[in-house]
Amino acid sequence: MTIDGFDSVIPPGQEGKITLTLIAVGFTGLISKSVEVTTNDPQRPKFTLSLHAFIIVPGPHPGRRVGPFVFTPSPRWSARVPRGGRAKTSFTIYNDGPQPVRLTQLIPGGEAFALDLETLQAGRLYVVTAKSAPSLLTGKYAQTVKLATESREFPELSLQLEVIIIPPVLVEPEALSFNDLQLSSVGADAQVESRFILGSKIK
Repeated sequence: MTIDGFDSVIPPGQEGKITLTLIAVGFTGLISKSVEVTTNDPQRPKFTLSLHAFIIVPGPHPGRRVGPFVFTPSPRWSARVPRGGRAKTSFTIYNDGPQPVRLTQLIPGGEAFALDLETLQAGRLYVVTAKSAPSLLTGKYAQTVKLATESREFPELSLQLEVIIIPPVLVEPEALSFNDLQLSSVGADAQVESRFILGSKIK
C-alpha cells in the first residue's frame, strides 16, 4: 500500500484527506493493511487507519469448500508459540452461491482462543480472527469453533484450532552422546572438539 498524498494542515473544525493506493497484483483473498498517522494534537497524537479488501480472481476460489462456503486458506489451523506469547490467525469465509447466506452466531467452543467474527459483506463475506490466550501453560490445546448459518443444508460450520505452547527456551537435542575424546593423542585439537560440543541448537 502506498500513500499518494495527504493534507498536512487541517484548520479547526474542518476535514482533511489522506489518499492511499492498494496494489493488489499477485494477491488473492483477504488483504489487511494499516497506516499510522502522527499529528500535533495533544489529545490524539497518533491513530491508525486500517484497510481490508477481499481480492477475487477469475476461476474457482482457493481454499476448502463446504457447500456454498469457501474457507481461505482452510478450516484447520495449528501453530507453535513460546509460553507467554500469542499465536494469531484469520479465516476468510466466502459465500459464492446464488443467494446470500448470513452467519448468525459464533460459538467459541473453549477458552484457549479469543475469537472475533467480522462481517465484511452481509451474506457473502466474513472474517474470523483467532488469538491464543497468553496465559496458556506448556502443552497442546485444541478448540472447535462453531458458526451458525441461515442455510438449511449447512446450518453449522466448524473451524479446528490447535496451538502447542512450548517452553521459552528449547534445546534440541536434549542430550548429546560422544565417544571418548582422545585429546592427549598427537595432533588432537581441543578447539575443534569444543566447537563441536557447543553445536547444540537453542531456540
